[in-house]
Amino acid sequence: EYIQMFGYEFAVIEIQSGNYKNALKIAEAVKANNAEDSSPYVVYAYCERMKGNFDKAIKYSDEGVKLDSGNPDLYRQKGIALMLKGDYSGAKKEFETGLSISEYGVLYYTYLVALNELGDTETFEEVKSVLDNAGLTAPEKIQDYLDGKITVKQIFMEGTGDIE
Repeated sequence: EYIQMFGYEFAVIEIQSGNYKNALKIAEAVKANNAEDSSPYVVYAYCERMKGNFDKAIKYSDEGVKLDSGNPDLYRQKGIALMLKGDYSGAKKEFETGLSISEYGVLYYTYLVALNELGDTETFEEVKSVLDNAGLTAPEKIQDYLDGKITVKQIFMEGTGDIE
């Protein structure tokens, strides 16, 4: 019961700490406990992305979507891997699908990165307005990216590999 409730969060902490092996063990335990849970596929995709295996990250995201098309984090992980491969249009579509399921800050901020890279200023400003109206402040990594201090690769491949 506890592995189902907290396994995903613990796995993400392990990934962000660079302990991919532990994260994968936790994901496997979650999957063994409930084969219908798509969160292990998010963990698999995240691990592979952090190791630079973008095609594998995309594959795991797609496998997870086949299991549960309602998990927005699967679309987010796929979109991030696509961005790291330079496919910002494909990433944008993934983020839009994820946002159609659930709107939350980290997904919006990830979407902003794709919009910025595409030069889609109109949609960028619309999304920025949504975030501002919600009272959300850009995480430091996003602000550093927008200020030109770090790259997409640095956001999603270094440190925690995510937006804090």
